[in-house]
Amino acid sequence: MEIKVKEAKIAKTSFNYEEVKIWLNEQLGKYRNKVYTPNCIKDAKADRAGLNTLKTAIDNKRKELKKMYLAPYQELEDKFKELTGLIGTVIDENIDPGIQKAETDRKNKKYAEIEQFFNDNVGDLSELLRFKTIFSEKWLNVGSKMPSIEKVILDKIENTNAGLATIKALDSKFEAQLNDLFLRTFDLGACINENKRLMQHEEKMQEFEQKQAEKKEKEVEPVVAPTQTEKPLERPTEPQQKTEIPEETILIIKATRAQKIELKKFLIQNNIEYSYKEG
Repeated sequence: MEIKVKEAKIAKTSFNYEEVKIWLNEQLGKYRNKVYTPNCIKDAKADRAGLNTLKTAIDNKRKELKKMYLAPYQELEDKFKELTGLIGTVIDENIDPGIQKAETDRKNKKYAEIEQFFNDNVGDLSELLRFKTIFSEKWLNVGSKMPSIEKVILDKIENTNAGLATIKALDSKFEAQLNDLFLRTFDLGACINENKRLMQHEEKMQEFEQKQAEKKEKEVEPVVAPTQTEKPLERPTEPQQKTEIPEETILIIKATRAQKIELKKFLIQNNIEYSYKEG
């Protein structure tokens, strides 16, 4: 079906352009050679207001003519939009749902195929490396072929094994934390830096705790002797309590550094004399 335009007339409108242009240049001439100084700001503002009024009047006439010329076209545009809208409705309501369902089915099938390949090759990493962690949405595109996707997956599995082996070789007490970081970022350099940071932090904490323990050990309450200005009143002597004689005991313990610090605090707080020898 061909659209046939029965009548298309665009009327040519003219106005006294040359006459208005000559008049306008005459009016503007007195402003072009005028010098505005700070002493005549009031006149400058008045001239600007007058010219803006003239400018607005000319522009309003342009808008009036434009609206008049566009009125017939607006009616045509509305009719064309109605026709294209009928086509769009059929596409949106009848055709697109079928295409979208087919595309969704295709993507689901490909996703399952890729996931199955991953599960078949992940091996001992099955409890650590998750498919969703390495999955990329672009793999579901028609242009992404299975051979290239499979190569990416195999490389990722190989690199993960190598990275975890490197972390294990560090023989770090923070191995679990480093593995977790690596499996989230796959950045081995970041894991090595994190190991250094954790070790430095632990060392600083141990130094701090040691200094705190030594500080408490050195702290002794000053004994203030009573000042006597007068002879104290004699009081009847009371029977002295029997002093318990300390006994020497050898105690062998196996404890962490932190536990030994806490034990040392307990002995000091209870005025228990002690000596120790590291085994």
